[in-house]
Amino acid sequence: MELIRSFLVTELIGRSERGQGLVEFAVILPLFFIFLFVVIDAGLLLARYNNETNAAKEGARYGAVGASDSQIRARVAAQAHGLLDHATNCAAAPVTDICVEWIPGPGPNGPAPGQVGSSVRVTVHYRYKLNTPLINGNILGMSIFGLGDGIDTSECAVQRLERPVANPVRTSAATTC
Repeated sequence: MELIRSFLVTELIGRSERGQGLVEFAVILPLFFIFLFVVIDAGLLLARYNNETNAAKEGARYGAVGASDSQIRARVAAQAHGLLDHATNCAAAPVTDICVEWIPGPGPNGPAPGQVGSSVRVTVHYRYKLNTPLINGNILGMSIFGLGDGIDTSECAVQRLERPVANPVRTSAATTC
């Protein structure tokens, strides 16, 4: 009798713990992958934002030495490695847009926009589409955190003109970003 009881107890205990590792693995694996995708998305977002910042600075510098609006937008788009649309200038609802604005010089009698001493401001807008499942809305068609459309980023750079620009297209009274 004792032999049968010990056999049943060891057999039941052995069976109840056999699949424990598999169940824990099945619970943790999706959470691990979501965490991994979030880390990858954060790294890609940071890289795109850095790229956007450098493109805006490059465009402002290019404008400061006498480039036109279309030349600045083309240079910014080239610096952004195809992430931005340079066909439009300051659209009403920018998603991937480059905005070039000419700012008058300081003081009431400062230089007119496009003249030496005035400034050029280049603003870059970019919408980063997330790759992480459940956050971007690709699974079940719904977004858990409301980020299905992506994350909008914007960067601005201002430089003082060193050479005059003929016919600045868009002027602005705001002097900072």
